Amino acid sequence: QDKSGAAVSLTLWGNDAINFDAGGEDPVVAVKAAKVSDYGGRTISVSFNSTLMVNPDTPYSHSLKGWYLSEGKSQEVRQMSGSQGGGGSMETPVKSFEEAKRCITEAKPEYFSNTCTLTFVKKDNCLYKACPSADCNKKVIQEGESEYRCEKCNRLYPDFKYRLMLSVKLADMSGVEWVTLFQENGEKLLGRSTQELGQLKETADEQFDKALDEPLFRRYTFKIRGKLETWNDETRTRMSVFNVADIDPVKESERMLREIAQFA
Repeated sequence: QDKSGAAVSLTLWGNDAINFDAGGEDPVVAVKAAKVSDYGGRTISVSFNSTLMVNPDTPYSHSLKGWYLSEGKSQEVRQMSGSQGGGGSMETPVKSFEEAKRCITEAKPEYFSNTCTLTFVKKDNCLYKACPSADCNKKVIQEGESEYRCEKCNRLYPDFKYRLMLSVKLADMSGVEWVTLFQENGEKLLGRSTQELGQLKETADEQFDKALDEPLFRRYTFKIRGKLETWNDETRTRMSVFNVADIDPVKESERMLREIAQFA
């Protein structure tokens, strides 16, 4: 969050995430050459070309810290990312799949929340062997028994890391939709790390299948990004999850009561 009245989510990877030191409460974070993405709204991340500084000793840093502590911390902000951040907050609007699809246009994706039931998890190709470098998730090609080539890095590695990408079916009162969960939210849904799932797939197929079946027919609250994509002159709606959580009974009840009151 800065003085513009907007807030954005910043993602750290690899050693930047492991070694991150906030330097006390409410730090000022400066990033040079950050990577900007429109995934989950507008987000930024630190790449291998970026420079990250915490509480830099500059006039603007001191001015920003003073502003945040005196007034910015309590302000409502315009959240540019799909999840909560900064001093303010953003509520993702609750919509059914049918309602959300009516709002999606080629120029504008739709961000919405939906409490729905997980009905199917596609197990084929949900895991892949990826480059072990902290800044790369490219799929590797196995060369020999213990060598793996990353074409993006143009290097051979003695090992790899597993990456998770789940395709699932979610059902609500308006219908059923295929939705994609990438690694972080896939792990949250399954309650297991990607590396643990990789070990199960290699050594215990039945336990691997059981792990993927465990959350079936349970209800969760998903925050979803819906976007129109065109391929070979065919336009389809592509939906991906940017947050998944167990249902909060109190918040869900309050929301339903507000909806009922609108019709009273």
